[in-house]
Amino acid sequence: MIGNDVAVQAARLARHAGKPVKLIWSREQDLHHDRFRPAVVASLVADVDSRGRPHALRAKVCGSDWIAETGRARPQMQALVNTQGLSDLSYEIPRLDVRFVEAPTPVQIGPWRSIGHGFSVFFIESFIDELAVAAGRDPLDYRSGLLPAGSAGHSVIEAVRRSSGWSRRADQADVDWGVSLQFGWNTWIAVVTRVQRRRGAVAVSDIWAAVDCGVAINPPGVVKQIEGGLNFGLSAALFEQITLDGAGARQSNFHDYRLLRFDEAPTLHVELISSGRELVGGIGECATSAVMPSVANALAALDRRRIRRLPLTEA
Repeated sequence: MIGNDVAVQAARLARHAGKPVKLIWSREQDLHHDRFRPAVVASLVADVDSRGRPHALRAKVCGSDWIAETGRARPQMQALVNTQGLSDLSYEIPRLDVRFVEAPTPVQIGPWRSIGHGFSVFFIESFIDELAVAAGRDPLDYRSGLLPAGSAGHSVIEAVRRSSGWSRRADQADVDWGVSLQFGWNTWIAVVTRVQRRRGAVAVSDIWAAVDCGVAINPPGVVKQIEGGLNFGLSAALFEQITLDGAGARQSNFHDYRLLRFDEAPTLHVELISSGRELVGGIGECATSAVMPSVANALAALDRRRIRRLPLTEA
């Protein structure tokens, strides 16, 4: 594994001791010395037609590159990994210009579950939602219109419309819903998140996901992976962050590194659909990145205020 420092330490200690050793970092050591998720920012600009549909999109992503730390970096690989979710965009946009600009950092960084999609999908799906608002369109209808009818992407967005009861989203005060769409690892996933504010705090009550991963070899296992990824991504979207000062990471344990708790976990609804694609798509990472912009989009609809950084509760 890239940057597995504890394994190197264990090997050195075992050689010194002349026998096998078991080395376990404390949680405090892990939070202070592990490799952190890269910090990334992006700028997105679109030209739209008279109906508000984008016919050209330019995206510039700037951040630290974990591939460079491996010593095996190649410009083509760096650009590909750090623009995942943008360079292979889900939507039909005729002209697309996506670039990555590296910003080196002295902080040790490494890959995080969903890799480049973990930030790129938050950028593009938040941006698509803003385009829908600017066009005066329902955000799910807007996305559906950017996809070929009958395609796998169109199928999952329409499936999550049905399963979530999207048409009822305006029925309750202080409650709203957000949607996102993602293609990655040969898997299509559409996510709808229902949020509300309870005494000023954000509460996520339900998440719906429609997934087309081609051939689902073990459907119950696919569902469990998607459920785990949704909770993992929701926790990151709402709470998780590391702040650094001259002494390193300020957080040390779960009292100051906030995670989603059991009583905060939403009800999850996962539907597997098939468009007849005869391939096996990946499902271990896709839900983590797909859920984050759906939460941001739901909060933007609820509060009429767009949050453009993570975690959402600290913005």
